[in-house]
Parts: sequence; structure tokens; C-alpha cells
Amino acid sequence: MQNKKTWKATFQAFWYILPLFIIIGVFNIYPIIKSFAMAFYDDFNIFSGEIGGYGLTNFETLVSDEEFAEALMNTFVYVLFVTPISIILALAVAILLNNIKRLKPIFQSIYFLPFIEKISGLSPGTYIHMNGEPLGDYDPRYEIMQTILQRSQFEFKDYSVSGHASKADILTIAESVNPQRVVPWHTFEPEKQGTALRKNGMTPFIPKKETPYLLSDILKP
Repeated sequence: MQNKKTWKATFQAFWYILPLFIIIGVFNIYPIIKSFAMAFYDDFNIFSGEIGGYGLTNFETLVSDEEFAEALMNTFVYVLFVTPISIILALAVAILLNNIKRLKPIFQSIYFLPFIEKISGLSPGTYIHMNGEPLGDYDPRYEIMQTILQRSQFEFKDYSVSGHASKADILTIAESVNPQRVVPWHTFEPEKQGTALRKNGMTPFIPKKETPYLLSDILKP
């Protein structure tokens, strides 16, 4: 009986993901196979689709092209040197931003230089922030961004468009449900959410990290 249920569930799951397989097959897998096959075409007419034959002419032309050899070397250098160095530098900057408190404002300012340059010639104006980085006031860059906008005479508008509810929306939903307990979830600072919930007349339960709880623990007065 267990095998029958398993096969039935597998068959149902297959039908659920079949549209995805079709899309991937049509737009990803088929073009790859088609491109590989077209590499062996000789005298191919792109307008009529006629194929004069098959062979290695395209590869012979490619190997004898000096620009191809140069492009191949540039790609090799980029993959071998540029990409690893970029990752190492990015990691070093992230460590500096996170650990060296005295230099943190300097590095954060450097990080925002492209942002400052883009808006410097547009002020005054309105800046609409729609769940891009920095995501919230828990991120030190959030305060820096707002300071820069104020100095540049930009009005700051924060709109939630990523599927995450704003704090005001969460409080409104919690008030309408009026639960016995509210557990702040999916937040870096549950204590702040708990404070906001208390101010609105609700009773939050702030769980401790890596601590298991029973429902009776959460509902305990």
C-alpha cells in the first residue's frame, strides 16, 4: 500500500513540474543542442534554413582567426585572475566594514560614492526605496543612505513590493486577528517588534535562539 501511495504521489508531482520541464526544454536545453548542431553546418542559409552540408569548416575558421585566440586568452586571464581577485577584494571590504569600527564610516562612504554621484545632479527630488539594499534600519548603511538623501534634498519614500509586509502592516494585521500571543518571526530584531506589539496592546512572545518550545510554553501567562 505504501508503494502505491508513493508512486501516486510521484506521478502527481511529475505533472506539477511538467510545465517547468517544458519551459526549460524549449528555452534552455533545445537552444543548446541546436547551437551545437549548427556549429557543424556548412553553407547554411539563415533565411531559408537550407543546409549545404556538414563539416568542420566553422571550427577551422575559428582556430585560424587571430582575434579568436586573443579573445580566448582574455577570457582565460579574466577567469583565472580577475574573478578571484574581485571576490577576495569584496570579501576584504566586507570584513573591514564589519570589524574595524573606526574605519567603518569611511568604508561605508566609499561604498555609497556611486550612489551619491548619481543623485548629486538631480536634487531636489523624491527617492522611492522599494525593498532594495539596505533593507532596513538594522543595516548601518540604511542610516547613511537617509543622511545622504537629506543632504541632497531628496524626500525619502519607503514602499514594500517584495512580498514582505511593512511594520505598520504587520501591526494592523496582528490587531485585526487579536491573538492570545504574537511571536515575532523573520526579523533580525524581534525585541523591537515585541516593543511595537506591546505599545499596540498585544502580548508578544520573544523566543530565544536555538531553544525548543512547546505551544504551552508560548501560551503560558
